[in-house]
Amino acid sequence: MDECVFCAIRDHGLANALYEDDKCFAILDKFPAERGHLLVISREHHTDLITAPESDAEHAFAIAKRFAARCKDMLHATGVSVLTNSGRDAGQVVPHFHIHVIPKYPAGQREMRYNGRLEITPDDATVLSKLLGMRK
Repeated sequence: MDECVFCAIRDHGLANALYEDDKCFAILDKFPAERGHLLVISREHHTDLITAPESDAEHAFAIAKRFAARCKDMLHATGVSVLTNSGRDAGQVVPHFHIHVIPKYPAGQREMRYNGRLEITPDDATVLSKLLGMRK
């Protein structure tokens, strides 16, 4: 069986995490739907929201809420989508519980929109990490 990409990031790639604690961590989405799209990911491997312990899900959503506020404050987003997908038919790509925090911008700001298929640039990742990071 292939290793879970989020477990691999947890085990080897948290140097660029926006946030981490004993229950979850947050990273920028590699293929953002919008500028500032980030993921709050459970440390423990649970397939989805349904299989995650309630305390882990509650904690992850509390952290997602804090990031949603930071997206509005630091990126001047006019809205924020906070969502999780459970199961392939719901659009879940990585079978590991995670929450998407996706800043939204006015339709006239097309230069700030991504299409979700372009990989985030290193320069943008650096800027967004400085703006959104909540490192201890």
